Amino acid sequence: MFKVLAIDGGIMLGVIPAQVLTRIELRYQDRLGGRRLIDCFDLVAGTSTGGLIAAGLTTKTPSGESRTPQVIKDLYYDRGSEIFPPKGWFGNTVTKIPLVKHLYRLPIFRTMYSAKGINRVLRDTFGDTTLSQADPYLLVPSYESVRRAAYFFSSKDLGPDQEVDDETYDWMLRDVCRATSAGPPFLPAHFIREPAKKRYYCFGDGGTFANNPTMCAYAEAITKFKKPHDDIMILSLGTSTPNKREATDLPEDDRQMTEEELRQSYAAIPGRAFTILDMKDIVQMLLDGNADTVNYQAKQHMGERYLRINPYGSHQLTGDAFRSDRGRLNAWCDLADNAFEFQQEQLDHFMDCLISDKDPAVKGD
Repeated sequence: MFKVLAIDGGIMLGVIPAQVLTRIELRYQDRLGGRRLIDCFDLVAGTSTGGLIAAGLTTKTPSGESRTPQVIKDLYYDRGSEIFPPKGWFGNTVTKIPLVKHLYRLPIFRTMYSAKGINRVLRDTFGDTTLSQADPYLLVPSYESVRRAAYFFSSKDLGPDQEVDDETYDWMLRDVCRATSAGPPFLPAHFIREPAKKRYYCFGDGGTFANNPTMCAYAEAITKFKKPHDDIMILSLGTSTPNKREATDLPEDDRQMTEEELRQSYAAIPGRAFTILDMKDIVQMLLDGNADTVNYQAKQHMGERYLRINPYGSHQLTGDAFRSDRGRLNAWCDLADNAFEFQQEQLDHFMDCLISDKDPAVKGD
């Protein structure tokens, strides 16, 4: 079986898949027999914050040490506030005023956050490590806004047996991670020249079209690795499903909801159409719809060879994905733990097949 790990984008909510991977590696460490969990996979794909996790797990530190999921998780705790600084007491108080809150969100004159923090963190984390050094193979989507085209940073494209010029496309991983996480309107686009110093690129967040990179990885496995569709298994990790009412809050039949109940639900944005004042909600709607669509496609294509772990969280808990305080990170890790335990039976079967190289769709195998 060709084994793929796919990790969604989600800003600071990336601590959720990092925690899930930490729990998986701890639970199955005896079965792994001394191997790292990441060594069980042939391809790792990640978008935005998921790209940072994927890049971190598939490469070594500048000092030559391998990273565990726990090390990646600690990065969110130790350095998240450098990327998304808290507003402080005054900022938190003032931005609770409705008008000020909306004006603060408007990306008219600047992005919400500077790139200085994330640039510093990525340089410290990856140093001069390049895309070709990823092991296993790495796939990271981004969007090139000058040419209006999706762009895929793929380590499979590099190497002596490939037609691609390594000198031209062996990007620094710090640039790859910066490119895939340049989320409008929150962080500035990443404007750089290719390694061979020929052309300029202007990259935006890969989440604009592939926040859930599962199907990108599936296509990569089929086209570049020449794997048949029934020889591919994918573990997909989400960063929670926010902005949705809890399943227990919904009537058995949604059609029983009155117009007033519908208008009062969060998703309806009561009393007005989507406008620039709802920028944050619009972005979240696009990301959720993207991820849910890919999840549907993967289920239809792969059946039991596909497993997705993506916890549900209330809007109050997951709606502000820029929070970097320890209390909120702990709460998100609790969401990850709940999802991990809820899907334990499915995960046990899937991991048994992944570690033993068996087809999860074959009964009794």
